[in-house]
Amino acid sequence: MVYFLGFFFSTWFVFTIIWQFDPFRKKPSIVRLFNTFNILPIWTFFAPRPGMSDTHLLYRDKDGSGELSEWKEIPVFEQRKFFHFIWNPLKRNNKLIVDALSQVKSYKMIQEEKSVDEEVFQQHLTISKGYLVILSLVVSFPKCKADSVARQFIIADTTFLGGKRDFKPLLSSPYHQL
Repeated sequence: MVYFLGFFFSTWFVFTIIWQFDPFRKKPSIVRLFNTFNILPIWTFFAPRPGMSDTHLLYRDKDGSGELSEWKEIPVFEQRKFFHFIWNPLKRNNKLIVDALSQVKSYKMIQEEKSVDEEVFQQHLTISKGYLVILSLVVSFPKCKADSVARQFIIADTTFLGGKRDFKPLLSSPYHQL
């Protein structure tokens, strides 16, 4: 029995490694037959498109006279501490923000790919869950000026390649009343 289990798990391990390569998944083979019950995982942690940029969330206020404040960055991620593997009370909040940013970014990519009219896109985007979560977060921060009446936010990506930082604004919100 021990030999049988050793053989089974060794075979499973070897087939799992083989299963990671596309040609073995696409054409009929003994590996596909072994995976009849979908027991072979596919590990694509960094594929097909690995993350190459950091996402930033910034906001600014407008006062009654129309004067704008400086952009302020909202920390999207909390700095990890050594005890977070045991206790991390903000884990779900961070996940919610990251998911909301991902949803809004994917909507923007779809809009660019399908050439959707900007006005129609803005109308649909501003009622999406991701946008509303981000808006709720942005307006929860203190006012930049005492007489601020509206707030705008921007989602941007930065990449750092070859010693050069590239800042790319992805989405700019309209002004929202405070």
